[in-house]
Amino acid sequence: MKSCLVVGSNNLVAKLMIDRLDKEGWRVSVLSPNADEKKDKHIFEHYAYDYESESVSGVIESARPDVIVFLGAYDMNFIVGQKAQEYTRKYLNGLSNLLISAGKLGVRNFVYLSSEEVFESGYVADITEDVLPSPDSYRAMVIFQGETIAMKYNSVSSMEVTVARLDGVYCMPSSSAECVDECTKMCLKAMRGETLSVNSKRIFSILYESDAAEALYKLISAPARQHHIYHIASGLEISETELAGLIKTSSSTPVAVEDATTGLRERKILSGRMFSEEFGFSPRVSVADIVPRIIARMQSQLSNFEIGAGDSGKKRSFFSRFTHVAASYVEALVCFVISYFLTILIANVSALESVNVFLLYVLLFAAFYGSTLGIVAAFLSSIGYCLIEVAHRTGLELLLDVNTYIWIAQLFIIALAVGYVRDKLTQTQQDMKEEVGFLTTRLGDVSSINKSNVQIKNFFEERVVDSSESVGFIYNIVSKLDSVENSAVLFAATDTMMQMMSTSDVAVYRVLKNGYLRIVSSTSARSRSLGKSPNFMNYPEIVKELNEKKVYVNRRLEPSLPHLIGTLNDADDNISFIVMLWDVKLDHMTQYNINLLTVVCRLIGNAVMRSVTYLDAIAERRFIDGTSILGDEAFKSLCEIYKDAMERKLSEYCLIKIGNVGASAAECSERVKGMFRFTDYVGEVDGQYYVLLTNTNVNESNIVQSRLMANGISVQVIK
Repeated sequence: MKSCLVVGSNNLVAKLMIDRLDKEGWRVSVLSPNADEKKDKHIFEHYAYDYESESVSGVIESARPDVIVFLGAYDMNFIVGQKAQEYTRKYLNGLSNLLISAGKLGVRNFVYLSSEEVFESGYVADITEDVLPSPDSYRAMVIFQGETIAMKYNSVSSMEVTVARLDGVYCMPSSSAECVDECTKMCLKAMRGETLSVNSKRIFSILYESDAAEALYKLISAPARQHHIYHIASGLEISETELAGLIKTSSSTPVAVEDATTGLRERKILSGRMFSEEFGFSPRVSVADIVPRIIARMQSQLSNFEIGAGDSGKKRSFFSRFTHVAASYVEALVCFVISYFLTILIANVSALESVNVFLLYVLLFAAFYGSTLGIVAAFLSSIGYCLIEVAHRTGLELLLDVNTYIWIAQLFIIALAVGYVRDKLTQTQQDMKEEVGFLTTRLGDVSSINKSNVQIKNFFEERVVDSSESVGFIYNIVSKLDSVENSAVLFAATDTMMQMMSTSDVAVYRVLKNGYLRIVSSTSARSRSLGKSPNFMNYPEIVKELNEKKVYVNRRLEPSLPHLIGTLNDADDNISFIVMLWDVKLDHMTQYNINLLTVVCRLIGNAVMRSVTYLDAIAERRFIDGTSILGDEAFKSLCEIYKDAMERKLSEYCLIKIGNVGASAAECSERVKGMFRFTDYVGEVDGQYYVLLTNTNVNESNIVQSRLMANGISVQVIK
């Protein structure tokens, strides 16, 4: 599983890039100084440290990224708010700290995100990667300094650093804080009713966030990059006047546009041709499709974009609440008047004389509006009852009548009881909504935690399932070494080391008595970087470690030396072969894996020593009597072994035919004695004599050919 470390506060482009990486099976971690930043569900781990912190090395070692993406010009810390100015003071120091730490810990790729800001306006043609930047602001100067530091690091480290300049990236914002680009800032200004002052001579290019994220994914996931600087751009020109016109036609409210065209033509468009040709990128989204969607979102979520906010908004909010409350009381008064006249009208109707309209009025208002308006309705009903009764009897009689007080009491009891039930139900519903909201938030957090746990589980499950240190795998090693021909044991051992230590760069050297090493098998140019016959005495530190029967560990991660070196010892415990491992993963350089390498070297060493002993025992059958020349069958078998090794890119060989060496094998053996290395082989096939030069290509065999021809021996290169 590949991994990526994103450095910077999560902006929209980064979120889309992280989503894409997650879909492709990448493990994505984030390093940001904001401890309270919400962890996205697609993020494997979030590290909250300053970029200057000494903990950065520990973060990189923990995340083990294949690539680090430094958001740079698109880091929200560097864009938004008052702290942006403070952040710029830490920007370059933090970048340097990241580059140094990443280089030391063996990170292979580092991507620095820059922008079109490093160029000033006024270019007639599109700006290509070879044009020297000309920053015209403090922020642009800081971004360009970051580019310079990143590019300089390419010359002092094996880590590949790439600068990606994004041209006019704009997004689909969810709040006013995310309106930081030219397009969304102009949209927000228009929605707030401000006049758009536009300059028709100002021409630029903009790239939608999803296209930018797709381009960055192509850059990050590419197995190789041909250049160190790329421009990622849409290539579509647009002027301020055209953008303002598009906003005006997309808005449902009037937008005022003022022509403020002055000065010379200001054109700034990056050329993304080189990036498009190399990575097959082309933008899919046009500004004409996105601007109407941005306007629609702003108009549907006014509060998120602070449209209509401020003192006037607060006044309108207060007036709205006051109007709503006043309307409820006016409604109660109107319904009371209706109830009063209905009571008078049905007073003389015998069929309806048992209907208490005031009681129904109080009951309905208490049930719909709660106890407050229920009590108001009961108070008004009491007044209405008294007014009706005074028409038939005196006020004194009304005051002395106990039924009056009982009737009024029952109204207030009903208002309070029903209103209490209504208020309780409303409160319960409100509590339930809050609880649902809280649980929904917790569910989101639990889902995020669960996804993280699943990622961790899958990561370690993969480690267990694919574990190269299982007992079954150790058994397979022994079986594999026992099953190959004795002359091919070292090639099988090279394959085994590649699988065990998860590296494709392995070399096996034979230790010579004169202190030199001679390569036997190698898997890549990187593994052969010390040469085919290095002087081992030039590395006293390594010699000391190996003579003490220890595995050498390149703890300083010096790029010119292998990461791990083990030994294959003979029966007397002397070092016969050396196994060099390059580009070993950092998590495979632990004490456990060092012990594992020791065990595997011992297993391989035993197999090699058995094969050497066996070959020595049957030497009489392999060599022609009294000579050092291999017989027909033995030589053909050896050629097949080296042919197979060369096809698997484990070794090289050159086969040459020699003549004028005598009439018999004994004469030939005496004639060529001392002309070849002890690792080369002479053999007789069908009466003809051949030489197998191991770990030697055709060009390197010229020295041997010249030596033979100088001694009167004819030479013909077979392969």
